[in-house]
Amino acid sequence: MKKLMTMLLLALVVLAACAAPAPEVIEKEVVVEKEVPVTVEVEKEVVVEKEVVVTPTPPAVEPEEYVYVGVSPLAIPYTKLMEDGAIQAGKDLNRTVFWFQPTDLDFAKMMLMAESALSLPNLKGMTVICADDQSCTGLYETALERGIAVTAHGGCPDNSPLCYSTDMPEAGRAVAEKLGEMMGGKGVVGIAGGLIGAENQQQRVDSFKEYMAEHYPDIDIREGVKDCDKLTEAAKCAEVMLSMHPDINAYYTVGGVAPGPAAAVFQAAGRKDIIVTGVDDSPDVVEGIRNGSIAFTYLQCPYATGYLMIYLPYLMAEKGLKPTQHFVDTGITFVDKSNVDDIQKAYAEKAVALKKLFDEEIMK
Repeated sequence: MKKLMTMLLLALVVLAACAAPAPEVIEKEVVVEKEVPVTVEVEKEVVVEKEVVVTPTPPAVEPEEYVYVGVSPLAIPYTKLMEDGAIQAGKDLNRTVFWFQPTDLDFAKMMLMAESALSLPNLKGMTVICADDQSCTGLYETALERGIAVTAHGGCPDNSPLCYSTDMPEAGRAVAEKLGEMMGGKGVVGIAGGLIGAENQQQRVDSFKEYMAEHYPDIDIREGVKDCDKLTEAAKCAEVMLSMHPDINAYYTVGGVAPGPAAAVFQAAGRKDIIVTGVDDSPDVVEGIRNGSIAFTYLQCPYATGYLMIYLPYLMAEKGLKPTQHFVDTGITFVDKSNVDDIQKAYAEKAVALKKLFDEEIMK
């Protein structure tokens, strides 16, 4: 066990016409990468292309391999750290690990990948970053019927024996408390809405608003910008918010992509007075904290979470251990100018603490 802990520590530290006669419409099915119908206009006809969803083919597996799978809804730096943690767990446990994820946020494709992974030979365990509390229920029912150990991250399905994640409502309340204090209990906060369909981000928004209403009634909340946790939308959201509500003096971002571009927009507009909050530690967020354009962020320890996505199903499948509780809050760690240079240390300490928690208290 000490060896596993040591290896985890080391890995962490070294870490979108002119008027003309109506054209004839012809439909044909082709495989496209887009997820919406695409209309291609030609000289005398309109070709309506329909997407054909192709289920991914699982990779080849040697007959004697014990296989574990992690599934994520999109590829971003945050989930890359999770993948790294999962791969390291496989190395430490001498088990084969596959990580599945679409390149863009697509919960339907993610579930297709997860369902496809169920056909892998010798699949022993699986963890999916569920979109909401029940999005993985059907998948997990099938997995459990086949004797596959499952855990969940993000959303918490009723039939998952174990879920672990940042407690999203608690995170929203914690940010509201910290921001409310910084604002002196009064002012105007603009909210950068999260990814459409991401219930965990919406939970942060709801709890943030509830806490502000109860504890800081003199702080007004302004919404109106959505789907801001995308590189293609983050700056636009900040521009629209500033145009719609020029009186804002704080900007609450609920996703890790939004803070950096928003801070740049406000700085360029001469609005250095706007307090920008962050999530996670992408390079632009860290730099924003260092230069003062972002007030604070919070860490969720993705590397350690990715490690647990493989390690915990392994304990259940091969060691016969069972969790003593259904949901475990992995917590958050605030980062501001006072500790921005100690992020890797904070990650390492949190990773060791989480593993110790599961080894000594949760898995029995």
